[in-house]
Amino acid sequence: IPGTTPGGGSGGKMRVLITAGGTRAYIDEIRWLGNVSSGRFGAELAWAALRQGASVLHFHSERAVSPVEKKINISAPLEPQWEEAQALATAFAPHRSRYRERTFLSLESYQEKLEEILRTEHFDVIFLAAAVSDYAPVAQTGKIPSDREHLTIELDRVPKTIDRVKSWAPSIYQVGFKLLVGSSREELLAAAEKSALHNGSDCIVANDLVDLRESRHTIHLVRPGQPTETYQPESDPAERLVERVFHWATERQPAMASNGARP
Repeated sequence: IPGTTPGGGSGGKMRVLITAGGTRAYIDEIRWLGNVSSGRFGAELAWAALRQGASVLHFHSERAVSPVEKKINISAPLEPQWEEAQALATAFAPHRSRYRERTFLSLESYQEKLEEILRTEHFDVIFLAAAVSDYAPVAQTGKIPSDREHLTIELDRVPKTIDRVKSWAPSIYQVGFKLLVGSSREELLAAAEKSALHNGSDCIVANDLVDLRESRHTIHLVRPGQPTETYQPESDPAERLVERVFHWATERQPAMASNGARP
């Protein structure tokens, strides 16, 4: 259960947008391509930001983990589950007025809603933790017959949504994510820095799927031209990430204001 003490630190006036979960790229009207993202780290980020006093819009896929939902297993003893749910509700109560949710399902709905959100609301920080499809087919109407021995699906590369965020919200502090599989530390950090330079992210959170599968959620915070910071699972990576990003975003605000950026 997340901590019950309301936070206030450097995030007390922060307006934060968190994207989480995976998108669906439809093949036909019932089949789709997806990914392994559960949205769990996005939910942890939402709790961490709330504890530090921020206002949070959690924009997640419909089946992603939500920080405000507790599943009940009716085949197991109910009393301890109910006690856990009550504790979660008590922990959330001080933050209720600072938390909102919106959801997406398809790749298209993610892109359209994200643009609308960023063009109509102001946020200080965005954590782009959603796992967005890199490739998508041209969806067919109806259902592809299921009696084919072989089915070939042609995929087209999807324009990177993260590349467009700064055009929708120029002053936002942008945190992107880079996930590789079985990479060395040097390869991972190099890929993260290249990503930041390409898409304009102020910080890239780099990690490796092998570590995640082995319950070693080590994260590296990569900022071009700055030393990399690494946080191990025992240090509560979500909490440390939010703390550091709020610090960096606050440091940058006076400079942005002096340059005429929107406050």
